[in-house]
Amino acid sequence: MRLSFMRQGFACNSSSTHSLVILKDTPDDVDIGEFGWNMFVAGSVWARKLYLITCLNYSWRSLADLKCTYGGDVDRDEVSRLEASQFAKWAHSALPGSCADAVDHVVGSYTCVDHQSLIWFPRYRREPKINREFACALISAICAGPFAILGGNDNEEADHPLRYLDSAGEGVAVKALWRMLKDRYRHPMAEYDQVAKEFVVSLPDRGDLMRVEL
Repeated sequence: MRLSFMRQGFACNSSSTHSLVILKDTPDDVDIGEFGWNMFVAGSVWARKLYLITCLNYSWRSLADLKCTYGGDVDRDEVSRLEASQFAKWAHSALPGSCADAVDHVVGSYTCVDHQSLIWFPRYRREPKINREFACALISAICAGPFAILGGNDNEEADHPLRYLDSAGEGVAVKALWRMLKDRYRHPMAEYDQVAKEFVVSLPDRGDLMRVEL
């Protein structure tokens, strides 16, 4: 991952604190499935996929609400009745085949991410649909890289059992992107710059803009 430009505003906070960290060695998974206030460790590729695809599920469902805002034909009552099978059908067509088992697990089991620690997958700038290319690139980058996702909260004095080592350039880039995707109230947008070969991620309402190669 390479960061070529970043402009950042305020960051959000919550009692749940989820962090994407860079580790030299892949840690064992701890207490995964309900990614809430618990001090979980999503270290394996499988656990990272579950976390990210669970977030993607929330993002995909939220865009039915965006259709109301943009004058579409989906109202809030209909949004609440959307079945998980609809997300599964979309995800199977949008994501690589290596994500299929994780998609089925997210749909068939109870997996959740605490509402204020979710990352929100960007939509296209010109239409209220998830940017498939960005979703695939982000999931692939985080699952292929030396990353882990750590859970916890700011209500307990106990430290998380893991410590991490941060590599300078990549650590700055991935943490900045992670913070930007957490803003649920201003749905992020992303477009691929064919010339620069990088994604342009933005939060127009807040003025944040980032160029990043995944």
